[in-house]
Amino acid sequence: MSDASLQTLAPTTETRPILGGETTVTLTSAATLAALGIQVAPLGSASVDAGAGDPVAFFPITGGTAGDAPGITQILHEGSGLALSTHAGTIELTDFRIDTLFGTIAGDVAVNGYTVPNVALFSLGADGATLTLTPIVAQTVGGVLGAPAVTPDVVIGLADTFPSTGPDVVLLPHESDTQPFVGGETLVTLTSAPVLASLGIEVGLTGSAGLDASGAFPVADFPVTGGTAGLGESLVILHQGSGLTLSNAAGSLDFADFIVDTKDSAIYANVSVYGQLSGNIAVFEIGQDATLTLTPFVADLANQVFGTTAITAEVPIGTAAPMPELFIA
Repeated sequence: MSDASLQTLAPTTETRPILGGETTVTLTSAATLAALGIQVAPLGSASVDAGAGDPVAFFPITGGTAGDAPGITQILHEGSGLALSTHAGTIELTDFRIDTLFGTIAGDVAVNGYTVPNVALFSLGADGATLTLTPIVAQTVGGVLGAPAVTPDVVIGLADTFPSTGPDVVLLPHESDTQPFVGGETLVTLTSAPVLASLGIEVGLTGSAGLDASGAFPVADFPVTGGTAGLGESLVILHQGSGLTLSNAAGSLDFADFIVDTKDSAIYANVSVYGQLSGNIAVFEIGQDATLTLTPFVADLANQVFGTTAITAEVPIGTAAPMPELFIA
């Protein structure tokens, strides 16, 4: 693959790392849920004030990215969440990520102990505050908890978020298990470059991504724009405003705003097909020695777009080397 086929295709976007803060959710649905026999309890570092009026849930902000461009801002709440339970079962919603691009709050869903990561849990209303369950989660709540009256039309609560990007952020004691990222980079050695070139597929870099083509394989550089370091080796690393595009005469696939999630050994991205934004999905699986392979869904999608059968989930795309920088108070 020639150096000319690997290039930056779009201007960079200004971003600022989010260092802390808090998101509050006034649970206006508390009385409705209680009438259905559904109990609501905080998880992890979350807390609930059940004083006068509707109860208010508090979720510490553990990191993220703030940006002036539409959809760039992502706000992380790692290590906290809510549990919904009845005599029939329990659903845990954790590690909330406010996604301003899609107007959703994503997170992990655990149903009676079985976890599905990176699910769109709540839809944000036009006011940016009203929370309703997404159809798939509402259906899950209805089925698992025996509460079909909980639909996507039921307002769960009102959210208000207070992220801080300043160095004077105060880290509360219950936030000590996490640290925000303030910069750094993730390097991806594109060992698949010759294979993709043989298939007539060109690779382009978008936004603030850079390229070093001096070695045996090209190395793409994606700036870290924020994130959270959690317990053990649990990392969520954001790369807002940069990405990768694959294209040939038949079509194109764009992967932008990578999220490296070591807890789930996956890399998520905002995926566009033929230039149309499709959603935020798992695009790479992180294997042994940080080897990246396409998820089965994305491998099948790439074959459809590029008119080939040679791209499989077993073909290594590259190797990743995340090097995020921690915030030092």
